[in-house]
Amino acid sequence: MSSRYSTDFLELGKLGKGGFGTVFKCKNKLDEKEYAVKKIPFKDGPDGQTNREKVLREVLALSTMDHCHVVRKAWIEDGCTVEQSSSEEESSSEDSANATLYIQMKFCPETLHGLLESLRVSDTVLDSDRVWRLFRQLVEGVRYIHSAGFVHRDLTRSNIFFDENNNVQIGDFGLATFVPDMSSGVTVTGDDGNLLYMAPELKMEDAQVSDKADMFSLGLVLCDLLFQFSTDSERAKIFAILRRGGELPAVWEAPHPIVAELLALTPSARPSASQVLQRQLPWKEVGLEYVHELEDTVRVLQTQVASATSEIEGLKKLVSQLPADDS
Repeated sequence: MSSRYSTDFLELGKLGKGGFGTVFKCKNKLDEKEYAVKKIPFKDGPDGQTNREKVLREVLALSTMDHCHVVRKAWIEDGCTVEQSSSEEESSSEDSANATLYIQMKFCPETLHGLLESLRVSDTVLDSDRVWRLFRQLVEGVRYIHSAGFVHRDLTRSNIFFDENNNVQIGDFGLATFVPDMSSGVTVTGDDGNLLYMAPELKMEDAQVSDKADMFSLGLVLCDLLFQFSTDSERAKIFAILRRGGELPAVWEAPHPIVAELLALTPSARPSASQVLQRQLPWKEVGLEYVHELEDTVRVLQTQVASATSEIEGLKKLVSQLPADDS
């Protein structure tokens, strides 16, 4: 029996591979739009259990997200049909799986990592207005994630995407953790994630995770945007200094004071995403909150229109089946 993936999608190519799954660029045969579809094979055994737990965390997080700066899930399919991939490596991986999970997401053609790398190669820089525009969108997305009760735990330049309009989309919720009470946090084990962007408290045994871990990572991402490092080693060196609360070499311009607040070694000293949005930072006020409210309203109206259209078509069908009036 064929799956929805093979029936509805044309696979165009591989976008990337992570520890638990592979993302493919696909074209929907019905609406002819391009999407990113993540394929995650499930296997038996201890590794398979870890796999399932991570996948379910991502699925749970994605299924609750509905924000313009967060990559949203469209549908998930968990079936026993294993799809053959265009890659022998992927085909082998999926053949040995008990089932394959599919997650459809909005296709985002570029990441922050890719943008910064292309700027480095071309020896150009982001202008200040765009830096703060992107940072504001990031903070808005993170505030929404935290309001939904989740901590992302892996905010890096590689997990920040851009849609076709160059707006921020936060993705990859494989390490997302549900935290019922952000003020007290929850305990996690292991140091999964990108160590370069990881908050110091997450490197400890039995780490306490709260929203402030994401705020530390946001501070380092802001440094990425402000400094636009010429090499990876330079970035690692500056990040190491900032992690210690040290002073940058004289050749480096002092970053905005919000950076030091976000990179405070004590989690409780860092501002929350909501508090950052209330600051008078160098971003331009363009009524984004109002725009987002309108976008949410439009999505609701689109759903209502689709439902009403379906009902109308059903009524038309019923009317056409009524016997004709001969009088």
